[in-house]
Amino acid sequence: MKKIYLMFAASIIGASAFAQCTITPLSFGAPGNTNYSIIPDTIANLPLAYVGTGYTTDLQFHIQPDTVTSLGTFPITQVHIDSVSGIPANFSYLANPSSGTFLTPTNSPPGTGYGCVAFTGMAAAGQENGGPASNGIYPLVVYYTGTVVIFSIPTPQPSVKSGYFLHIMPASGINSFEAGVFSVSPSLPNPTDAKTEFILNAVNNGELQFTMYNVLGSIVKTEKLTATKGQNRFDLETSTFSAGVYMCSFRMGDNVVTRRMTVSH
Repeated sequence: MKKIYLMFAASIIGASAFAQCTITPLSFGAPGNTNYSIIPDTIANLPLAYVGTGYTTDLQFHIQPDTVTSLGTFPITQVHIDSVSGIPANFSYLANPSSGTFLTPTNSPPGTGYGCVAFTGMAAAGQENGGPASNGIYPLVVYYTGTVVIFSIPTPQPSVKSGYFLHIMPASGINSFEAGVFSVSPSLPNPTDAKTEFILNAVNNGELQFTMYNVLGSIVKTEKLTATKGQNRFDLETSTFSAGVYMCSFRMGDNVVTRRMTVSH
């Protein structure tokens, strides 16, 4: 059977049990729309988190009410979040409804098919260097079960949604261009199609190591750069990269700055 990858799975990432998110159906369009998706999607992904700064964000989703297979079209009555892996310490999530079970219009009694998940926390010192690749990027994986009624029989369909991640940055956030401080500007433009640029402020003349990661933490590009003391411009060709979110890390000596960049073709 065709996998019912209800984009809803975004209900993954979570937020604090202190504040429940507000469901906003109009985010997907007028009543009766068929925009079954998650906002934000895995390209825009989650906002950056900074060490020592409170973090909160919401994911809104609209669950499709049926799934099409070679045997026909079957109704999806509900989706339930089973578990989420990869959430770093000091962060948590809370769904609305809090049961983590989301009913579609084909359920009896019917639900709305809309839902949201709040994700909150506060990163602690050291978490900016954590994650599978030790770069502050924490991939999130949600395990969920959709119930499909196949020839009048409710049939659980376990599935997995990946592609979301939380990126924790140092407490300094976006470094300013100050004398004696190694810093890197956000890329411009961002999102980018064919080309983007970074402005680097180097403390001394020397060599920089550029490393680019995809959302799974795999290295997709490395390059050694030569910098002179002061501001330097680094142009990055992006036309050959697949659309998605990438982490661009610049290392000079013991200093490392990472910037998030979105490629959108």
